[in-house]
Amino acid sequence: MKIIGRVYEQAELMRYFDSGKPEFIAITGRRRVGKTYLIRELFSDHMFLYFSGMVGKNITNKYQLRRFDEAISDCSGEAITVSQCWADAFHKLKKAILNNKNVKSSLLMNCHGLTLQSQTSYLHWIIFGTPLRHQDPI
Repeated sequence: MKIIGRVYEQAELMRYFDSGKPEFIAITGRRRVGKTYLIRELFSDHMFLYFSGMVGKNITNKYQLRRFDEAISDCSGEAITVSQCWADAFHKLKKAILNNKNVKSSLLMNCHGLTLQSQTSYLHWIIFGTPLRHQDPI
């Protein structure tokens, strides 16, 4: 689907994506205004890993780790192994990135939905897949 509007936002995101240096981008806003749609559509051809995590009273850390492990397995093609902690999970992610020659060291986090009323927040992690240059830090 084509993105309607958001011309300024698209240009800004692409400017950071094409900068050739590490960037941190936090995309915030009211819920249901299209933040996730914008990111997924704009960068769909560049995604290596996409992970949408959720924090809430019924969501456990173990559940989140399992879902993150599954996302890493999906993008790396490796069998799922259970991480004992987030440090283990990020070590697996680093290994998956280093083993894939088409990954640029870009991480985009889309945080939305954090309100005191709902006590729920979402975190989207996207690792982009474009040619990796030797000077790019991982």
